[in-house]
Amino acid sequence: MLVALELVDVARDWDVTVDADAHEVVGAMDQAGLVYRDDTVRDDLYATDVRFVVSVAGHEVDVLVGFALRSPAGKVERLQTRVSGHWLGLPLVWAWAYRLLNRPAKAEVLEQWLVRVRTGWPEQARSSSDPGIWDRD
Repeated sequence: MLVALELVDVARDWDVTVDADAHEVVGAMDQAGLVYRDDTVRDDLYATDVRFVVSVAGHEVDVLVGFALRSPAGKVERLQTRVSGHWLGLPLVWAWAYRLLNRPAKAEVLEQWLVRVRTGWPEQARSSSDPGIWDRD
């Protein structure tokens, strides 16, 4: 996300999020001949349904099926990453994800970018710390 928005020059890793049944994702990866492993982690932070790590050309890409993290209160936060009419929602979702992952610097970069592009959302919705952001389109 940060590289795509030209906010950083180098990506530490690559994530692909998928809102599909894990069996369908496995079928698609098998049909494509991809080499992958199930590397799902479930703990106090990670709540993604399945995390596959795909090895491609000497690189690894995380395929996150049902991307979710836990809030500090333990609530599972399903992070909707499907583009549906308003692409600018993805940086907002990732800003929230970075907050949950305790990566505030990355969250702030995205939040500042959102303010700069004037998304049309109310000012209070431009901060991922606003719990009401999930109620807005």
